Amino acid sequence: NLWGYGSYFARDASYSVNAHYCDRCLDELGNKMLLLCLVECGLSCVGEEHMRIMPKIHPERKQLQYMSYVDYASNPEIFVTMGEQA
Repeated sequence: NLWGYGSYFARDASYSVNAHYCDRCLDELGNKMLLLCLVECGLSCVGEEHMRIMPKIHPERKQLQYMSYVDYASNPEIFVTMGEQA
């Protein structure tokens, strides 16, 4: 949970392949398999290891929360979502 609690998705398929996350996901011919997902990210904030609840966008508007965590705000490569966003 480097960027917070939730389900992790990479922007680029090469991230999962090169980081060896899919080494055991092989088809009958030994080819690596990846799952292509459409993920609703909404407004994102930079996550931290301890984060388990999405922070509020504005303290006075309690119902408005961020929808996902990212690794970097300016050029995110990792997206972390919760619930049924994927």
